[in-house]
Amino acid sequence: MNLRERNKSQRRGAIVEAARRLMHDSGNTGFSIRSLAEQAGVSLATLYNLFGSKQAILVALLNADFESF
Repeated sequence: MNLRERNKSQRRGAIVEAARRLMHDSGNTGFSIRSLAEQAGVSLATLYNLFGSKQAILVALLNADFESF
């Protein structure tokens, strides 16, 4: 894996972790793309470039939790 792909993977992981914390702290009602971007320390554009949609981020979170289960 080259450096660019590694950095991309790390950003995706950081976003998923931020989504996990945000869901835990505020539930579904407090989960917005804007609040997730702030929590993860990335721009809105980065979220959409890496995942495409809010639904895709939630699916990635579920998949990560399923894999660790």
